[in-house]
Amino acid sequence: MTNTIELLRENNNFPRTRTWAKKRSILIRGNEETQVFKLIEEFGELCGGILKQKDDLIVDSVGDMLVVLTNLNKIKGFDLEHGFVYIDYKIAVNSRQCLKILVSFINDLLENCDKALHTINYSNKIVNVLILLCDYENICINDCFNFAYEEIKNRTGKNVDGNFIKDE
Repeated sequence: MTNTIELLRENNNFPRTRTWAKKRSILIRGNEETQVFKLIEEFGELCGGILKQKDDLIVDSVGDMLVVLTNLNKIKGFDLEHGFVYIDYKIAVNSRQCLKILVSFINDLLENCDKALHTINYSNKIVNVLILLCDYENICINDCFNFAYEEIKNRTGKNVDGNFIKDE
């Protein structure tokens, strides 16, 4: 399977996700840290999916990470997909090494989420590693994003201190 930045950039769920998030008051300045914590939560699920070799969990968590990154970047004034630049991370030879790289990038994003250019830079790095991880797992990253959007598009809930809490 070949996942590329170009193919992901064309996914029409980026604007749909931003519209969804706007309607739920997620795109609020000052909400950046909350979004990074959401990213960390989804990353934890991704780790579980890799360790347990559960493709459905990997698809769900990668898609959810793309949703969170889309929202985080919009809060900073960027459309995530417009900042994509290809980076070759072939030094990661398997999914677990991708997870190690992601830990570092997510930590850097958390420490610098108040800085707009750092947000787009680290988001781009994270997306590039997610693309590589999806290749290793033989999963299409667009399928992940499509699955995530289909899962959230009719979701209801409430916003508490910048954190969207879905209805059960």
